[in-house]
Amino acid sequence: MKTMTKRRKNGAESSTALIVLLKNAKKGHAKTRLAKGIGVDAAHDAYLHLLSKTQELVEATSFAVYLYYSNELPPVSARWQMQNGNYRLQSDGDLGNRMLTAFTEVLAHHDHAIIMGSDCPYITQEHLDQATSLLEVNDVVYGPSLDGGYYMLGMRTLQPTLLSEMTWSTETVLEESLARCKAAHLSVSLLEPMEDIDEAESWERYRATLSE
Repeated sequence: MKTMTKRRKNGAESSTALIVLLKNAKKGHAKTRLAKGIGVDAAHDAYLHLLSKTQELVEATSFAVYLYYSNELPPVSARWQMQNGNYRLQSDGDLGNRMLTAFTEVLAHHDHAIIMGSDCPYITQEHLDQATSLLEVNDVVYGPSLDGGYYMLGMRTLQPTLLSEMTWSTETVLEESLARCKAAHLSVSLLEPMEDIDEAESWERYRATLSE
């Protein structure tokens, strides 16, 4: 049975959990689409930067945090400085199955769960707080990405229909997801649209914001 508790810094007792899907930081393993535009070395450096932005968010959040790595868990000496942080391996299968497994495990212990990756450096704690507030009155919350997908998904209860047998990495992912929500009579709310960093153009636009 899940219990309602007050939030505390990265606390296992938090009623809201933040799930972060991460690829291990090995050159050539992450940001392969970006690498086609700026090269493998530059794409690796870009991914390390995106990881650092994600780390800043994770280490400062008041939510319970679950980091799901793609291939192997980082050594203890390299782990982020989280109180009661949980380090886990992603399951096999496509993105939908990996998210479904993570949601299943985490929602067994928390009242809300929000999942994100490290592709959107624009996410702030305010976005996480807004998603949590919206989950008090909605079944599902999406953070739409400008490419037609989403940078964040929040659930109050497990909804396998939103993750199973989906064609991922297309410009219709969010559209299809919202259609499934409607068919399942789920209430939905949307955060502000933001851009994932997947292509050279999106990386250059983001870099321009760093000098503003």
